[in-house]
Formats: sequence, C-alpha cells, structure tokens
Amino acid sequence: IQMKFPLDLDKIIEISDPIYTFNEIMDKVDLRKYLVAEGSKVGRPRLDSIKLLKIILFAFMEYGYASLRNIHKLCNTDIRFIWLLDGTPAPSHTKISNFINEQLTDNIENIFNILCPLARQFFRQILQILIHLKYFFLFLEDQFQSYQQWLPQYLP
Repeated sequence: IQMKFPLDLDKIIEISDPIYTFNEIMDKVDLRKYLVAEGSKVGRPRLDSIKLLKIILFAFMEYGYASLRNIHKLCNTDIRFIWLLDGTPAPSHTKISNFINEQLTDNIENIFNILCPLARQFFRQILQILIHLKYFFLFLEDQFQSYQQWLPQYLP
C-alpha cells in the first residue's frame, strides 16, 4: 500500500512558472481539432487526450525534442507535469507513442508552430492590460499627491 499525501500543487509551483501561462493559453484553444475523432469506447478507458497533448507540447516547449521515456519520467517526477495531469496517472512511454502515432492529426512540431502565434497574441493582450494598469496607477499616484497637499489643513 502506497500512501498519497494531499498536496496543493498550486502552492508548490512558483507563481511565475511558465506552466500557468502555458495552461491558460492551451485552455483558450480548441485542442480537439488536432486530435483524431474518438473511436469506440470498448476496453480500458483511454487517458484524457487533451491532457496528453498538453504534456507533450509542454515538454516540447521546455526541452525541445524530449524522448518519450523522458516525458514519462517527467510525468512521474516533475511537479509541473503532475499538475498538468491533474490526478491522472502518468502515461507510459508506449501510451505516449501510441497517442502521437494514432491520435494526432499532425506532428507535434507543426501543432506547436500553429499555437505559437496564439501565445504571442495572448501576451500582447496581457501587455496592453499592464500598460493600462501602469497609467491607472500613475493617475492614482497623482491624485494622491494632490490630496496630500490640502489634506493636512483639515486634520487635527
């Protein structure tokens, strides 16, 4: 019997880790269009295709061409991959290979290159929001300074 400790992975992974941004972008994209339509549901339940695609793309993003055995190892040892799997057991290198060969409509590199412009667009939107926030805080600072000039005369 192996005990499993309840861990809040969000508290372990640094807030600035790219896994959060990667997952946010992937959640905004319809990843099913890169997958072959699901066949029959007979036999053992399949692993979640979207999660498998995410771990493969994240490995590609972080490590370039990672071997299937390395991706399997990352799913068992890297807290970010465990977080992406969200409670799903780590797939074996054979399952990852079968998924790539049988479930994807294109190769990983092409899918990654299609998704990169979407990520750039997401970052442009974030940058615009940050620029607006900067001007908003500058405005607030200016307002605060003007209140500081006349406020002391009303204080006891």
